[in-house]
Amino acid sequence: MTAVLSGCQLIVRNNMDTKEIDPVYRFVSHALGTIDHDGENITGSNTREAFLENYHAGFRVFELDLSLTRDRQLVALHDGAEGRIGLDMKVGMINKHTFLQHKYLDRFDLLTIEDIFLLMHEYDDIVIVTDFKSDFDTSIIELDNALSLEQDLKDRFIIQVYDPEQLPIVREKNFSRIWFTLYRTTMSDNAVLRVLKNNLDVEAVVMWWDKRYSDQFADDIKKQGREVYVHTINDEVVIKSFVEKFVGVYTDYVDLEKIINTK
Repeated sequence: MTAVLSGCQLIVRNNMDTKEIDPVYRFVSHALGTIDHDGENITGSNTREAFLENYHAGFRVFELDLSLTRDRQLVALHDGAEGRIGLDMKVGMINKHTFLQHKYLDRFDLLTIEDIFLLMHEYDDIVIVTDFKSDFDTSIIELDNALSLEQDLKDRFIIQVYDPEQLPIVREKNFSRIWFTLYRTTMSDNAVLRVLKNNLDVEAVVMWWDKRYSDQFADDIKKQGREVYVHTINDEVVIKSFVEKFVGVYTDYVDLEKIINTK
């Protein structure tokens, strides 16, 4: 028996038919997705415009980079992207108020975690996958604090862990959705499979499509009743090859309707 995502609800099934998941939920909009601006694909922005463009393009699962400001507030920004919002220092050296005085590339709206909550209320069929760029434990604590008055949103956050040692604090803070992402670990495939065996609440494993994925590894993960996702792919042909294997894909941009409806 395994738990999977269908829509925004966690459902339980007793078989290995991975086709049961709504195909839309096999696609994760990376960093809230691309912005098509004057014919240019602007990726990695984590901005309001990116979210809106990709929501209306059909995405419902959104990966979000979250960093901590000096006053321990979570804001949507990838580490190293400070220059793109006009900062000459790390985001951890400024407070939230200062962060909000800036725009991405001088034109796109930056988001705080509270802004994300508002979007989740307005668009009640979306799911957020976290990618913490600051200290993990502190980020989890601050996300939990921010959600204290937003408990109805908690199950719509999927927490990506980077190391099995981070699992206890995720559970302590009562986050029920957990994916294990491998881009920061050197653990062997067998070690990852042991983690899954010993931690039944980990729903999925996420990995580089070109540096880490193998069909055998994916099959072994699926035999344990878990999902497999790969990142980050923008080539339609490569994406289709994973979709045919019932492997989820993180992407900046793709014609989602075309991919899903291709037989």
